[in-house]
Amino acid sequence: MYLVKQKHPIALRHNNTGVLEKHSWSMAFTLLDMPEYDPLHHLPTQRRDEVRNLIREQVLRTDMTLHYELTKEIIALATKGVPVEGCDTTPLDLKDDTQRRIALQLLVHSADLSNLCKRWDIHIQWSHSILAEFFSQGDFEKHQGLPVSEIGVRNISVGRTNQKNFIGNVVLALYKLCGEALPSTKGVCDRSIEQMGKNHARWAALNY
Repeated sequence: MYLVKQKHPIALRHNNTGVLEKHSWSMAFTLLDMPEYDPLHHLPTQRRDEVRNLIREQVLRTDMTLHYELTKEIIALATKGVPVEGCDTTPLDLKDDTQRRIALQLLVHSADLSNLCKRWDIHIQWSHSILAEFFSQGDFEKHQGLPVSEIGVRNISVGRTNQKNFIGNVVLALYKLCGEALPSTKGVCDRSIEQMGKNHARWAALNY
């Protein structure tokens, strides 16, 4: 949102939506167009374009503003499948092209938020790095006379509470959905959920 509020050229170039995600794949594809950096050069043109479009889809779906849209799509597809005992969601059909693409989006989105699944000593380092980024953004906004984003206000207590709530309100459910929609990931998702529960409890024990 900072780049949008600033009317930064990068935000304008990408129509003020999914700015960082679109900028990321745009820069990545700029590199891929250089022969020395293109791992897809050996593919036929049509297949190469398909792979590039697939990569683009995955990157764009890491935008948190699309989180609930993605989970709703998966849950809607689940109503068409065969229920699995002990699961609220039926597995995605990986033989179906649309569902396979959504499965990839789910995996990449989950991986993008995996810092919340790390051991506490690693998770807290990630959390403080994220908060430092948010606070720096708030400082820039204040310096430029822009409204300061809620996450950019320098309040470490609120920032830590937000990390705890993000686990409890968003990411735990995402990993549960991933484990049920893609049964082959259930083991790692269950372990991730267990560790997130421990991290959530540590934040709570610290009164955040």
